[in-house]
Amino acid sequence: MLVRESVSLGAQLLTDNKVTQVAVETAGFSVQTTLQMIHARRLVIATGGVSWPQTGSMGDGYRFAESLGHAVTPPRACLAAAGDSGKLGGLAGRHLGRQGADEGDGR
Repeated sequence: MLVRESVSLGAQLLTDNKVTQVAVETAGFSVQTTLQMIHARRLVIATGGVSWPQTGSMGDGYRFAESLGHAVTPPRACLAAAGDSGKLGGLAGRHLGRQGADEGDGR
């Protein structure tokens, strides 16, 4: 749905084309990729965080945001693998809240 709507509004979908750098230009932004330079009026940084690198998310978005002048709080991993003996399988995909978190500093 997101892809279909974006393309219907004129967005171009590029795959196998890693972004290496972004910069502000007079008329918008430049986006350097491994294959080409792209110029855009608008830029959405939607790269994911650093918690699960196996998904391809390496935290590049934080670096891109900083390079555009945004203040970025240093990220900390917030996902943790949990194992069980098959007893909790029905909980897959459920939010378990902040149990175990120290409310004082958010850890």
